[in-house]
Amino acid sequence: MMRSFLQRLALLAGGVVLLGTAPASANAQKALVYCPVTVDATGCTTIVNALSPAYPLGVDRGYDGTDGTVDLRTVDLFKYSVFVVPALADDATAQPYATLRDPEVVEHLKAALIGRIALWSGSPDQGATNRGMKDALIQNLVAYASGAYANARGPGLVALLDASTSIGTRYDWLRTITPLEVTSDPNILIYSTVRPLNPLGTSILTSGLGTVAYTNMATFGFQVPNGAPGISLDAVGQTGTTVGGQVVLATIEAGNAGGALVKTDRDDYAPGDTVTITGSGWEPGETVRMTLHEDPLEHEDRALTATADGEGNFVNRDFVPEEHHLGVRFVLTAIGETSGRRAQTTFTDARTITSVTLNGSGSVTVPAGTPINATVSVLTSTGGGGGNANWRSTSWRFAKTPEGPPAVVCVDHANHDGPNTYAETFGITAPTSADTYNLYVVAYQDDGCSTQPSAQFVLTGGVVVLGEPTITTITPPSKTYGDAAFTITVDGVNFFPGSIITFDGEDRATTFVHGGKLTAEILTSDLLAVGAFDVRVRNSTSIISAPATFTVAPRPVTVSADPKTRVYGESDPALTYQVTSGSLVGSDDFTGALTRADGENVGTYAIQQGTLALNANYALTFVGANFSITPRPLTVTADLKTKIYGDADPAFTYQLTGTLVGSDQLTGALSRAP
Repeated sequence: MMRSFLQRLALLAGGVVLLGTAPASANAQKALVYCPVTVDATGCTTIVNALSPAYPLGVDRGYDGTDGTVDLRTVDLFKYSVFVVPALADDATAQPYATLRDPEVVEHLKAALIGRIALWSGSPDQGATNRGMKDALIQNLVAYASGAYANARGPGLVALLDASTSIGTRYDWLRTITPLEVTSDPNILIYSTVRPLNPLGTSILTSGLGTVAYTNMATFGFQVPNGAPGISLDAVGQTGTTVGGQVVLATIEAGNAGGALVKTDRDDYAPGDTVTITGSGWEPGETVRMTLHEDPLEHEDRALTATADGEGNFVNRDFVPEEHHLGVRFVLTAIGETSGRRAQTTFTDARTITSVTLNGSGSVTVPAGTPINATVSVLTSTGGGGGNANWRSTSWRFAKTPEGPPAVVCVDHANHDGPNTYAETFGITAPTSADTYNLYVVAYQDDGCSTQPSAQFVLTGGVVVLGEPTITTITPPSKTYGDAAFTITVDGVNFFPGSIITFDGEDRATTFVHGGKLTAEILTSDLLAVGAFDVRVRNSTSIISAPATFTVAPRPVTVSADPKTRVYGESDPALTYQVTSGSLVGSDDFTGALTRADGENVGTYAIQQGTLALNANYALTFVGANFSITPRPLTVTADLKTKIYGDADPAFTYQLTGTLVGSDQLTGALSRAP
């Protein structure tokens, strides 16, 4: 611990930031990635693949020493230039961050993580799309965090999005292993572009492919409610609206501990409330110049100043948000003129609604007119004279733009009086036209939604109303009579988690993959009749797709006749056959019998299918054979004859071995040699 503290103290001045894809030092050409193999190793594997080319000595996986991981309780962390924590999420069934809260692991990491820290409120380690951009972002974050290893002699840290179900526990593991008092912004906004606030942010967000930008690249954002010594807020999400984006990239220089601090007395302010800014850890008597940056940019940056007292502390109350600042995020940067120390924090204007979820999620995709459960959380406060101590009603509306429609629905619910955090769940109804809608929510002090409204909370893209589901393909499109049960895949558009696949009018157990793909279990009993059957997707009792045709084809069976033979004059043997291809289903069986071409004389006759048949669920192929009649064996033995010389020859006679058939007779007579 002493070594960690001294190293941090010695590195407060930081250094020049140079970004690249190579590790910081030839003496630490290894990286370590947190890999909870028994819980969720997806992000770990992606990060390892992204970093491996830049780390010739390898990228290790850190967890508990099992399944190829190194044990975070005992491994020498100082041989790594960076420790990377993937995007993960604790919930009721899995806690991938649990090991990072283990007391032994915490102390081990706290003593070692003295390099730079980079926080990104996104999950570039997830998903296969935009892989090039995502890998570039991972590499840039790691390049920054490992960049001070040569001086710090200890690893840096990269932490990606903590999307745990409980907002209060997000990044609690980070707060125990670093000096950063960072929390998750509870408001759910999703960004496909972000805006750098400084050259460092620009460097991290620039790759060989250009500016790093891709769909859903960041969400939630960071807050520093108690300030954070030396933290740099480097990028904010771009909403494309009048609502300011959240801080999605934050960094801190190596060894940043015991430095200057700036913070505000609240995270959110109502128009007219005074923002109280306090600072500590500054040079006694120095002038601290503060810059107030707005996002979105309503005005040029505002300049504020304060003078540190004999203890290095200051208070400034010179800024009051105005009505047009609703939804604006402020990034406050303070720099000491004498010490050069730098600190930052962020706050917003009067958002007493802290979160809104729909059916327990940040957004829902539903058919038109579907009932939805909305849960609204509100922080009431007596501060600032804003009258925010009570919450008794809430208004909501759906719209595609902030300007309209103006109509709202007011919900009078339980009275919540006094400063606290409260939550109410009530029913709302999805719009009736297919589109993507924002949900606008306002909390009021009184019943009837008329007095002292809060700042409007916008759940951007909160509801996607589906049109009629459309099937483009089904896979497979056909099966054979009697096949086993299987999973059918239905591709199309306008599917949602409640969509049901029907087969011949009957519901089948359906799995939602995404808005363009469903799967369902087709039963063996569905394949016990030949024909064409309708496959549909039903989003509700009245919203059903046009059918796709699934074909159950006849089952192919080949029967081959057995060759047969008999002797002329004998009876035909039974005509038999073999099933040489295919098989019968269940108790199905053949009917009828084989026949052969007419004829009783010696020769070859074709064996024919005759009446042999299967039911209409089969495609029967018959392979014939020959029926041969062979000659009947007879032996004629001449009787011994004698005569006296000069006498006439006696009659030549014989004996017959074998039998003639019917009226058949021998013709001609015997003769003798002259």
